[in-house]
Amino acid sequence: MKKIILISMLFILSISINAQTYLQENFDVDIPATWTVTDAGGATGDSWISGLQGGANSLNGSNVAVVDSDANGNGVELIETLTSPSFDTTGAALLYLDFDQFYNNGGGDSAIVEVFDGTNWVEVLNQTADAGAFGAPDSQHIDITAYSNANMQIRFVYNDGNIWAWYWLLDNILVYNSTCDFPSAITVDNITDTTADISWTTGGSESNWEVVVQTAGTGEPTGSGTPTTANNPYSVSGLTAITDYEIWVRTDCGPDGFSLWQGPITFSTFNTPPPAPVGVTCSSGSSSFIYTAEYDSVDGWSGDINGGDGTWEIPNDSGSGGTGADAAFSGGSFMNYESSGGTTATASAVSPAIDLTTA
Repeated sequence: MKKIILISMLFILSISINAQTYLQENFDVDIPATWTVTDAGGATGDSWISGLQGGANSLNGSNVAVVDSDANGNGVELIETLTSPSFDTTGAALLYLDFDQFYNNGGGDSAIVEVFDGTNWVEVLNQTADAGAFGAPDSQHIDITAYSNANMQIRFVYNDGNIWAWYWLLDNILVYNSTCDFPSAITVDNITDTTADISWTTGGSESNWEVVVQTAGTGEPTGSGTPTTANNPYSVSGLTAITDYEIWVRTDCGPDGFSLWQGPITFSTFNTPPPAPVGVTCSSGSSSFIYTAEYDSVDGWSGDINGGDGTWEIPNDSGSGGTGADAAFSGGSFMNYESSGGTTATASAVSPAIDLTTA
């Protein structure tokens, strides 16, 4: 059976909110001793670890918590559980579990998230289909307010269904209390060389936000953004042409602080259009060709022509089996550059003089 991989990556987000954080872990160094790894199934030594899937794959370049069905090959069942330490969420008004993940389903395995409500483990997410990808994680934002208690825990259970499955990667787990919900579905439209329109969906009834538009790859903002009450759209100007940008948006809830930053959403500005021609007056009328060439002969062209590999050939086909054009668009032949033999030569083809006095 095809080798299968399951990765669930939890991306821990630094926050600047007026709210309490109960659990925050990114597994960059190791799985902390306060977390519990339950290595069950058909063998041991094949459970959750801190590292990169396959020694190279991640969501943000850093280590993640990963469980891999390949750890023991086909025919060895994996039932692997990663359990957080307990934490007291008594009094939380709006309790969230956030994480990013890549779960690559193999057709018979599952990836389950559960919370401990003080008495029982309660399933809050059951996955039997792909979620996320390398470099493009699936972001989860789960309301767990109903399960708040003095001894809450979170656990992640991977069952490979006794098949040769894929994997699940976790990175940056966050449990926090906040009454400030975050925006979602951020989009960018009407992009030009210097401007763009940004829109997003509100998380509730909020009407104030902060926006950061910065060079792509800068990362999550550490300070304040530009305040705005416009989200449909928020127009940004003063951008630089042919530049990659990233967008971050968060909600400003006043006395309740700020939501988590949402992003990055990336886009690229266009090239600056050339200026309009000076001294040219356009009018209606008919058009005609000033110059045409069918390349059925050299027809006045000069330069590096008809010299074999590394030159232009007129008229000719490529001379190489299975490469180059196989027919002229019109006429009997065409001009082409012959690069057989791995040549890296640069060749010029110069047209004859063209009289534009009648143009």
